[in-house]
Amino acid sequence: MKKYIISVLGWLIIVSAILLLPAQLSRPLAGDYFLQQAEVYHSKQETENVLTQLKKSLFFNPHNLDALFLLGKAYQEMQVYPKAILAYKKALSLYPYSAIVWNNLGTAYIQAGNLNEAIASFRKTVKIDDNSTGAYYNLSLVYERRGDIKMKEEALDEVRKRDPAFLVDIYLAKGNYDEGSLEYHRAVRLNPDNAEAHYKFGEILEKQGKPDEAINMYKRALSLRPDYVEASASLASLYKKSERLDAAISEYKHTLEIIPRAMDKVYDRISFYSDLGIHKQVLQEYEKIDGLQQAKQETLKELAAIFRRKGLKNKAIEEYEKLAKLSSDDEIHQSLAALYEEEGRFKEAIAEYKQLLKISPQDENIINTLRRLEKTQAHAALAAIYQKEGLKNRAIEEYEQAAAASPGGSFLYFALASLYGETGEKDKALTFYRKAVEIDPVYREAHLALAQAFRESGRFKDAESEYIKVLKINPEDIQARLSLGLLFEGQGLYGQALNEYEEVVRLDPANQEAKILIQAIKDKAVK
Repeated sequence: MKKYIISVLGWLIIVSAILLLPAQLSRPLAGDYFLQQAEVYHSKQETENVLTQLKKSLFFNPHNLDALFLLGKAYQEMQVYPKAILAYKKALSLYPYSAIVWNNLGTAYIQAGNLNEAIASFRKTVKIDDNSTGAYYNLSLVYERRGDIKMKEEALDEVRKRDPAFLVDIYLAKGNYDEGSLEYHRAVRLNPDNAEAHYKFGEILEKQGKPDEAINMYKRALSLRPDYVEASASLASLYKKSERLDAAISEYKHTLEIIPRAMDKVYDRISFYSDLGIHKQVLQEYEKIDGLQQAKQETLKELAAIFRRKGLKNKAIEEYEKLAKLSSDDEIHQSLAALYEEEGRFKEAIAEYKQLLKISPQDENIINTLRRLEKTQAHAALAAIYQKEGLKNRAIEEYEQAAAASPGGSFLYFALASLYGETGEKDKALTFYRKAVEIDPVYREAHLALAQAFRESGRFKDAESEYIKVLKINPEDIQARLSLGLLFEGQGLYGQALNEYEEVVRLDPANQEAKILIQAIKDKAVK
């Protein structure tokens, strides 16, 4: 059973303790306890369990508005509309000025086919809370079903007055992008600085396959609301989809910068509502904090994935290390352990798997992985000692045993290739570099070393191929572009070399080496 569901024995103890309190205190507390259990089941969409817990809650406290409201929602979700209506009416008999209950009662009447009662409920909602945008929109839906277009448009105008971006969002969710675009233009006519409208229109443009225009809208939204986390995350995601990886990294980092500022504003609102005693609003604001914390974790995952894709494993590890501090998610720790292993950081990989073993002590896969890594680490550590002492052949023997223990370890084959290159066994070096990139196709250092090995043996086309592979992984890799340019120049292909050097300067305007190489080629051309 999940850790956040208290056992039967647990709730019996809690309820028994509550019942020892004076009756006027104990019954509401017991009711709140079972309501909390119902809310947990509701989040898991276990409707029957929700009803069971709500009945217990209402037994102890029949006047609990939140319990009656959730009961109505549960029956609506089960499509038992008469019981939903009864639950909402019971709530309103006790709390007749609850706008949200009147609104939900109206939606239940729509589902039950009673449009006149639905209209009356929504009218009551907006009489209590004139800023209830959702109730005005629901009214427009009822009038549309009745064929009363004039009243529908009047209701929609009320929606636009209160929240110009609301209808943009509605049409976006429905996939009606043409209507959404029209509502966007209406919204910005009413308020050109409506960040929400610009952001939602950006989503529409993205759905329509217009990435550049969508990027401009997300940027516009951010310029109007600098701490707009959703707009920043969407902009970064679109950069990633458009293969603008460096721009994506920059924007994801910006997302991480503005999340704390957004959280501070939410905490200010929590303090404000707490002082006023508006506990329902406090809970809603805490849900926003949960959402922002989730956004932080998702952003770190995206950054790690981009760094991994670009072959920047150490940077990917940094992001996963941050994630591991925020979450106990097994998948995060397994990904981090795998990256440690790929980088030959066996001690840290072992530490991660030991943490996982504490969570799942009987997991045979983790146990076997730990045994393998401990054996691998022992051989790799000994190899490193021999290598440091200049005993290259002994180091090779140990790395070969480490690779036999962990045949999927690209780092081990890279280490072997480097040692064989130092001992002059070029063919074996090439074999193991190839093995390393076969296991890990984004292993940047292995591709570059393989390219250098091909170049030294006069296999220029093969060297060119490896440099191009690195640039496919990361088109902005300065070292790979300079090396490719030098390869071209060495073969007298000055035009192609010049293209690479100029691209380096475009990517890194302060790169003096590329500027000197460009000038040298131009000087040759003059002569």
